[in-house]
Amino acid sequence: MSVAELNARMVRGRALQRFDDPEVLFAVARTGPTYVEIGTRWGGSALVAGLAGCEVYCIDPWDYPTKLPAHRSTPQAVRENWVALGLDPSRLHVFQQRHPPWPQEIDDYKFATGLIDGAHTEEQCRTDWEAMRIRVMGYVLFHDIAKPAVRTIVEEGAAVPGWELVALEGKHQFGVLRRM
Repeated sequence: MSVAELNARMVRGRALQRFDDPEVLFAVARTGPTYVEIGTRWGGSALVAGLAGCEVYCIDPWDYPTKLPAHRSTPQAVRENWVALGLDPSRLHVFQQRHPPWPQEIDDYKFATGLIDGAHTEEQCRTDWEAMRIRVMGYVLFHDIAKPAVRTIVEEGAAVPGWELVALEGKHQFGVLRRM
């Protein structure tokens, strides 16, 4: 599904993805049954993972004080978009909180795929990676790889024993690490 198609089907907000982001995320997410993300906003990434057949877990505070009211999302908006795409509401799990900490309800869960798209500071991205890498058994995607802080953490992650950098085809905004 292209970005334009995804945005056309969403009833609230829009996916902030560009290029081939949905196709790349879909291809990675469909490799496993579970997906977790830090940073959800309107739910574009979550929707793609749901369309790939994943049970989806979202962690986001939904606190956007610098955004105009029309650009602020809510967990309800994500749920409405989920239903609008014909996805099963029982397969979407929303945790309205900042990370850290990891949501207690899923602290011992293991996931096939994870996406980091929260605050794009080096400190926050590193904290998100440290939490993801112990819970994700397949792939961790980092959105907005062009941002220096994100790129730094992807490079650090690729140096962690048991993880490797994956080059994916297409024009996209992801840095991807795979557990070996």
